[in-house]
Amino acid sequence: MDVITIESKAYHELMGKIEKILRYVEKEEKAKIEYENRLVTNDELEGVSKLIHPLFYSSFTLSTT
Repeated sequence: MDVITIESKAYHELMGKIEKILRYVEKEEKAKIEYENRLVTNDELEGVSKLIHPLFYSSFTLSTT
């Protein structure tokens, strides 16, 4: 097993950087969960409906025979 010796100042700087990365990762994970669990507004649904409606109904043809 190898032992690495570093100065106290360097150790504290390294730990500070690691903690900063950890806070960033935790923030991103929280934002991802909030985004996945968000509610869709009526305006968003209306926008999707306007896109899907023509595509859905254009796939059907009515026969007048």
